[in-house]
Amino acid sequence: IKAYRIVIYDRWGQQVFESRDINISWDGTFNGQDSETGVYSYKIWYNTGESSNSIEKWGTVNLLR
Repeated sequence: IKAYRIVIYDRWGQQVFESRDINISWDGTFNGQDSETGVYSYKIWYNTGESSNSIEKWGTVNLLR
């Protein structure tokens, strides 16, 4: 992976997490507080270096406590 970015949004579309480091993952918090249990959307962009185009993926994750 040559370039990477992940963004996670809550159910209202507010960004709760962003990283450009593939080794850093979301710990289920926002502003130092535990996020509510529920469904969150994510969008990931990455480039493998095989071409100049980035690949974009999106989906949902269910946060359970």
